[in-house]
Amino acid sequence: MTAPSNVLPLRAAPPPGASPTAQNAPRAPAREEAPERKRWLRRPEVSPRAVSAIFAGGTIVGAAPPSITAVWAAHASAAAYYRHRPFRYARLAYGVVHAFVEVPVLYGLAWAGSSVPLRLATYATIAVTLWLLGVI
Repeated sequence: MTAPSNVLPLRAAPPPGASPTAQNAPRAPAREEAPERKRWLRRPEVSPRAVSAIFAGGTIVGAAPPSITAVWAAHASAAAYYRHRPFRYARLAYGVVHAFVEVPVLYGLAWAGSSVPLRLATYATIAVTLWLLGVI
């Protein structure tokens, strides 16, 4: 009597003392038991702080900018990523220029531009300072 065509034959047991081969090796574990593969490209993770700000009605424009020390801390932690000193020190040098030169100037411009009287007072202070230094 023959088996129906939709039934697969059973595997033969390996001979005693023989190593398992592809034919008689145990089955692979189920998908749930398989370890998760590590991927080269990770999906970006959403920050809980950003999500809470979005749900609270906050916007990027209305949010307070990071402090100068927070900007410097971000640059220092980014520089720690690099293993070799030339790359690390180049990243730290960029961080010094950005955190202690560019950010204060831009914050000052944003502060001075918040109102017309404040802007006029800023211009007058700069003019008096330059006049006292003998530049103008």
